[in-house]
Amino acid sequence: MSGSKHCLHCEAYEMAGLGPEDVDVCELHDAFAVNELQHYVELGFCKRGEEARLIEKGITEIGGKLPVNTNGGLLSKGHPISASGIAQVAELVWQLRARRTGVRSVMPRKV
Repeated sequence: MSGSKHCLHCEAYEMAGLGPEDVDVCELHDAFAVNELQHYVELGFCKRGEEARLIEKGITEIGGKLPVNTNGGLLSKGHPISASGIAQVAELVWQLRARRTGVRSVMPRKV
C-alpha cells in the first residue's frame, strides 16, 4: 500500500530472483484511475512523482517497454467483481504463453 514501511514488491521480486526491470507485461487492479498510477510506484516501475511520465512517454502502452493492462483494464469491462480478476489472470497467461496475437500481443514476454 502507499506509504507502507514494508516493501512487499521488494520481497516478491527477491523471492523470484527478479526486479521491476524484468517485467515484460503487467496487469494492475485499476478500479479507479489513480490506482494504476499508485501501483507503478508500489511495484517499483518508477519513483513517486514520475508516474505520469510512464504514460506520457508511451512506456505502458502495447508496444511500449512495459505494457500495462493489455486487455483494457478493469474499467473497460465495467469491473464485475471476481470476473475482472479472472480476466486479468487469463490475459497474462495468454500473453506469457504467446497465445495472445494481433494488436494486443506483447513481445518479448517472459515475466
